[in-house]
Amino acid sequence: MRAAALLLALAPTVVAVTASPAAAEPDRGTTAAPPHGVLPGKIGQDFWSWLLDPHEAEVKLILRKVAENRSRAGSIEVLPYDYGAQFSPARAELRAQLLGDAEEMLRYALTLAPGQLELERELAIVTDENDRPTAQAALERYLADESAERVSPDARVRLGRWYARQRRFDDAMVQLRMALGGRPEYRTRTQAVLLLSSILMHTGRLADAIDLLRGHVASGGPGTYGWEPLTLFALAVAYDRDEQISLAHDALTRIVSQGNGNDQLMNVLHDGNIPPNRNPLVPSVERHYFTALQYEALGFLPEARAEWQAYAAEDDAPYRERAAQHIAQVDRLLAAERAARRARTAAEPRPAKAVP
Repeated sequence: MRAAALLLALAPTVVAVTASPAAAEPDRGTTAAPPHGVLPGKIGQDFWSWLLDPHEAEVKLILRKVAENRSRAGSIEVLPYDYGAQFSPARAELRAQLLGDAEEMLRYALTLAPGQLELERELAIVTDENDRPTAQAALERYLADESAERVSPDARVRLGRWYARQRRFDDAMVQLRMALGGRPEYRTRTQAVLLLSSILMHTGRLADAIDLLRGHVASGGPGTYGWEPLTLFALAVAYDRDEQISLAHDALTRIVSQGNGNDQLMNVLHDGNIPPNRNPLVPSVERHYFTALQYEALGFLPEARAEWQAYAAEDDAPYRERAAQHIAQVDRLLAAERAARRARTAAEPRPAKAVP
């Protein structure tokens, strides 16, 4: 209504200007005037469109540049290591710079078009990908301004992760369940399931976590095998905590059999569906339990024992007793290995004494 009133108020002035003979003739020594209704320097943008959205062209250009920066940063996120398989500080710095530049461009765009929801959403995502402390407030602002049916499920997952980091588990679960109810793409759904299941397990709702993970694994998705290894491994963790040992073993065996032997199990915590700089397991104590079970399944017993001990040492570890059982089992296996080595050494023939 305000825009229409503005247009009506300006109409007589615009007509008078365009009807003036002096205005219709170009100045001597200058280029010809643009066609009627087209703004100089805004080729193809007529006066009325410019009046309603004077910064449309600039905002579109900024959004394209932001998309380019996010794409380049995403390629670094997938492979944050150099060819020597070592973490590269230079690559990490370049990624942070690309996302930081995108953030500054979006903040400038919001001064041109305050409250534009696409800009708010992109700013929230960029700051979250750069792990900036301002990301939570940006995500909350976008969710408050956007209509519920148009909210991006990805934004809800990102906000749920921030809440989970602060132990606001109820708030986190609300966002994650709403994200799953929004029919997200498979990558976003997998991240939501992993995060929600780790919260459910940590808060003692083990049966709910098993049902959630089992349903996600059964639903399949894109990819060679129709499931993500980390999701199936999370189900193995849940079965192990519930002391359903045979089902946990079956899940681990399935991971190994569907990949290149133990390589699939070796890389399970670096699943391609989750950015390597983003821990999908919140709270962070979950990471010790997952890593310990991974090492134990691969036969790296001393490493597994260290992770079990790290988990059991945490104040808020709800499955400390189960970790203690694993430590006792690992100790028995290590003792058996030492006994076997001593037996082999005793059975080996002693070398004959050297003859002078």
